[in-house]
Amino acid sequence: MSSQKIELDIRHAIWLAHKRRCTYCTEPLSFAEVDIDHVIPEDMAGKPQLLELLRRLDLPNDFDLFSIRNLLPAHRRCNLAKTSSVFNEASARFFLHRADQVRTTVEKLVASKAKRERSENLIAQALEAVRSGLILPMDLQKSQPPDRLQLSKPLQFADAPDQMIEYLSPDEVERYLDRPVLIGGNPVFAADFGDDSGVRMIVRTCREYRAALAAGFYAKTNYDIKSEAFLRTANAILAAAASVRMPLVSYIREPHRGVADLDLLPSSILPRVSPDDEIAIAGMKDLSLADLLGRGEIKILSISSDELSVEWNWGLMLREVCRADFDGDGVEDILCECYCWATEGTLGFGWTVILARKNESSTFAISAL
Repeated sequence: MSSQKIELDIRHAIWLAHKRRCTYCTEPLSFAEVDIDHVIPEDMAGKPQLLELLRRLDLPNDFDLFSIRNLLPAHRRCNLAKTSSVFNEASARFFLHRADQVRTTVEKLVASKAKRERSENLIAQALEAVRSGLILPMDLQKSQPPDRLQLSKPLQFADAPDQMIEYLSPDEVERYLDRPVLIGGNPVFAADFGDDSGVRMIVRTCREYRAALAAGFYAKTNYDIKSEAFLRTANAILAAAASVRMPLVSYIREPHRGVADLDLLPSSILPRVSPDDEIAIAGMKDLSLADLLGRGEIKILSISSDELSVEWNWGLMLREVCRADFDGDGVEDILCECYCWATEGTLGFGWTVILARKNESSTFAISAL
């Protein structure tokens, strides 16, 4: 196992930059199970063999084994299988290239997180000034320029799939409405919508998606229903950015509260696919996901600060997308994307919700954007 302590923000950035997949088996990788592997084993540092290896790989003698250029995300099992063995020259070149390809992206993600934290500190100071009466809320609102929505899940489009958009301002929304949404990680994927008369249309952009819904079109096949999940999330992000507001108070910032706080998530967040689901959830009134976990009624599949996957009658994934005041009451909310899948079968569909916490003792209330 690695002796290098890799900071959480760097670990998270490496995972995002490699598209949430294990480098070695290429399977999906949740953040909760990420191991960071050293392509050239870290225990070679200081050994005479290292200089010879660097020479054969055309790397400088001062190549840093602990830098982003030598780090890749992997499943624990894949990392343990590799252990501290040294790749052959061809494999080493390949995996080092994979790490170097996303180095700039990782650095940008880390820098943007630091910038976001500085911004959050300034907001916290402003809120404290409001609470203490040093400034009035209306003065704070007047002094703020149009804000930008900060995305914890980057927005991606099929015409530039490697570009990860992390900040959105209201004046950018219009041009993003006409860009093709990246569906399922494949730039050629699209969604096929139709109506009851048999008329069909291909939907790739959020503007097309809005037009399809307005005309009464809907996704009919399992593939298209799954594809619609990506369009729904992108459309919700653009709708949120179009009317983004800076919150005057937050009950989710200090301490940090989010999808990992099972005691704050009501049972009503669980998907209702069948009448039996409706009856079961109605019987869970006033219970949280923490209560259901304690009773053995749900199973945690993975959990991190901004993503939660559980299994009930169905699989459910909640992923935080962004935070802002979405309903105009001055309180900070969370926009989440949700995805439900059949534990046995091919059904899968997505939607978005707002998690709102109105005071320090309340749980999350769930609403649509």
